[in-house]
Amino acid sequence: MTFFCCVRTIQIIVFGLFIDSVFMTIHIQQNGYQGIVVSISDKVPEDQHLLTTIQNWLTEASHKMYIATKYHVYLKEITITIPSTWSNTGDYSFISSSIAKNAHVKIGEYPDKKNPFARTYGKCGVEGIFIHFTTDVLNAGNSGNYGNLGIVFTHEWGHYRWGIYDEYPTVIENDQLVKFYQYDGKYEPVRCTTNMEGDIYDLKYKGECSVDKNGKPDHNCHFRPHNDHRATSKASIMGHAYVKTMSMFCDGESSDPTTYHNHLAPNKQNSRCAGRSAWEIMRQHNDFKNTVPRSATANTVPTFRILKVTQQHKICLVIDVSGSMRDQIINTRDSMASLIKYGLPNNSYVGIVTFSDTGSLVKGLTLISTDDDRSNLVSYLPTTAEGATSIGAGLQTAYQALSSPGNANGSIIYLATDGEENEAPLIADVQPTLVSNGITIHSLAISNDADPKIQDLASATGGKSYFYSASTDNSTALLDALTEPFKDLSSDAIIRIKSVHVDTKDQNDVFEEKFYIDGTVGRETVVQMIAENLRNVNLTVSHEEDVYTIIGASSDVGGIAVKIPGIAGIGEYMVWITSSFNGVVGTISIQSRARHINAGVLQTDVMTEKSNFNFTSNLQFPLYVSVLRGANPIIRASVIAYIENQNGQSSSLLLKDNAVGADVEAGDGIYSGYILPNLITADGRHSIKIVTEGYDAAVVISKPVSTAFSEAYEEVELKEESIGPFMRVTLANEVVVSNYVQSDSDVDVIPPSPILTLHLSKVDTDNNMFTLGWTAVGDDFDTGTAIAYDLRISEDFTKITTIPDQQVVLHSGQIPNEAGSGESFTFKLNTVGTNSTYFVIVRAIDDFNNTGDISNVVTVSVITDPYWLKQKPSVWSSGFRSAFLVGISAGVAFILIIVLVSCVTFVRKRRGGGSSNGPV
Repeated sequence: MTFFCCVRTIQIIVFGLFIDSVFMTIHIQQNGYQGIVVSISDKVPEDQHLLTTIQNWLTEASHKMYIATKYHVYLKEITITIPSTWSNTGDYSFISSSIAKNAHVKIGEYPDKKNPFARTYGKCGVEGIFIHFTTDVLNAGNSGNYGNLGIVFTHEWGHYRWGIYDEYPTVIENDQLVKFYQYDGKYEPVRCTTNMEGDIYDLKYKGECSVDKNGKPDHNCHFRPHNDHRATSKASIMGHAYVKTMSMFCDGESSDPTTYHNHLAPNKQNSRCAGRSAWEIMRQHNDFKNTVPRSATANTVPTFRILKVTQQHKICLVIDVSGSMRDQIINTRDSMASLIKYGLPNNSYVGIVTFSDTGSLVKGLTLISTDDDRSNLVSYLPTTAEGATSIGAGLQTAYQALSSPGNANGSIIYLATDGEENEAPLIADVQPTLVSNGITIHSLAISNDADPKIQDLASATGGKSYFYSASTDNSTALLDALTEPFKDLSSDAIIRIKSVHVDTKDQNDVFEEKFYIDGTVGRETVVQMIAENLRNVNLTVSHEEDVYTIIGASSDVGGIAVKIPGIAGIGEYMVWITSSFNGVVGTISIQSRARHINAGVLQTDVMTEKSNFNFTSNLQFPLYVSVLRGANPIIRASVIAYIENQNGQSSSLLLKDNAVGADVEAGDGIYSGYILPNLITADGRHSIKIVTEGYDAAVVISKPVSTAFSEAYEEVELKEESIGPFMRVTLANEVVVSNYVQSDSDVDVIPPSPILTLHLSKVDTDNNMFTLGWTAVGDDFDTGTAIAYDLRISEDFTKITTIPDQQVVLHSGQIPNEAGSGESFTFKLNTVGTNSTYFVIVRAIDDFNNTGDISNVVTVSVITDPYWLKQKPSVWSSGFRSAFLVGISAGVAFILIIVLVSCVTFVRKRRGGGSSNGPV
């Protein structure tokens, strides 16, 4: 009761605070994380008790994290955002929905995704995107199926913040989880550490497990750690977070045998982090490099503040009208007009500010609730440009407009400029005020000459930054950049279907384009044509027997549009553009909304690890695009990235979801690829447009398989549900490349990617035959075809991972297939020692003799006793438990002696197992 009252007191105090800033970047101060944003989804009905539940949960999580990280870090300052639809009990300050949408922790955004999860890039040591919990999980609390939710949060934080991965069975072979692996003449359960005790249990028949003739446990067999009065295990949080005694991460450098990492288990942590433990990765993170442990009794109770997402958005468009904008002012006006007419939410307050050497409020905040309101606002957009450039003056004027009446918290500024500031006030003069008042700023650099500080300004306020070169043929980046940050500003998000450049050259030429409406969209479907001169331009849209036409006039500013009435029919649509007056040059943009409000919508989002890259001849510039319906992945989609630079040059890259190169997991709906040096041809800003299409695509729906006990990690059946043709378009944040040097096309220094999918697909114990399988990688990371494979085998794990060139060649003659193809290789062990374990790796080699890093390690051991499970009692067998542990040194097998009443049994226990269970 005391604990509850303490948290409630903090909550009440925070409600009365003036919120001076909200950090979108998490940072550490005196060992405490600050700037954490937790967002309650607008899908969640109002529930004031949920706020208390979240605070209690994260207070406990802070303490659990502090212990698990050996008194290094805890949660110090947390902002919780509540939906705009909730009542104003508590007199909340407001926050932009942009910040809530980009929260670090999301609550209830995916109600059908039962398990807590962290969306990450999947790369070892790389920070992820967000953490997600459902309200059902939070309301069930520690009595639910997931164990202590403070530990579960720490598990997910490990994924999100430090880039560490699951240690329970996560590797899939032949559509089944790998729960056991070969070691020392038998099969070990996947777990970490090997000192974890439990039962080997048949989930299907609810009893003892059976093994096949090769000694391999049946697929229904499962390692179940003790989670009752017998439970003593404290590691690993990344494996069995639900076990009630769990409190620590595994450590490959630990002297404590109960937390020593098992580097042999085939799980995500070992495959993605080259066998290194969670702590070995964590120690390399700045969170631990820059902190020292504090007192075990330190106060770890976080400070909470509650902010409400603004219901009526306040938006100010800040437009550069200095002399350098003369060539771009009309294009900018036309695209801004399209944004005002079709891209901003209804019932928003929108103002227009221009700046050159001074700032000018052209139109104060105006409520837009009708088409006439929007058209009237468009008439205030600028058409001329002259003078110097004071970006700070424009921002200052916008701030004043947003602050009157009321305060500016939760407001948005969209800043468009093509120049470098040369007149006071400067950005630096105004930025502290904007940040401290919780204003989100999105920026658009029109040409590479735009001041680089605008990108930093957007980042500091949780906004987005975009680039339009103005010199790329067929570019739609200007309209894309203006539309992108506002598409999900309201809960009823805009779904961008397509954008395409139009150029009919001459009058009466016909421009023809196709698009599709799929089963998840259809409401408020709009087909826009944006061009400077719309006189006699005919825009026609047809679907089956329905035909919609509009003809433009000289007085039309920004664009004309066909609005499909009601809910657009599913299927193929055709668009025609003609003009009897002159040729048409412009952009077609097609958008829609969810077919049914709150239904799962097929959406795409583009992600990059960072926005600034230093060019090198072996540059690894990864790009990721999620293609999901709700939280369910879309497979077999076509995802292409189009890259435009400042010089008007463009290139393209096909992204894949095949567990090769930048992509770490096949079929998860994350399409990935490396933008290689040959696709970068200049320094400076780059715009990246993503076009996603599906013609043979499907959504993968996971159905939980019922288990005999609630604490098991969840096994699922995957079902493909076919979806009709679809199209989506999205724009990445601008990317800036520095120190570009034109490379010699005759020299290849890029190696193939490491293979992370090596597995043992078949075993023939009678003949000592083993078949390996893996997915082919490319010549350059994930592109092309390698020329050879180098397979090595060793009896020493350390040697094969540190000096593979000195180990025995298993095979070197196999010719690789194209990247993404399946590979296999069968070999025989001719000389086998008793209970010997061998370690196998594979590397790909290209035609310039560049050799990829080693693959994940696979263990191979001839099963000397196929009936080991039933004939030999084991420390994990039902009814058995070790009486004591003998000290363990890393990587060395040892023998435990257990003395039982009426008999003496020698029990052999080996290092080399890994963690299984954990529902997260």
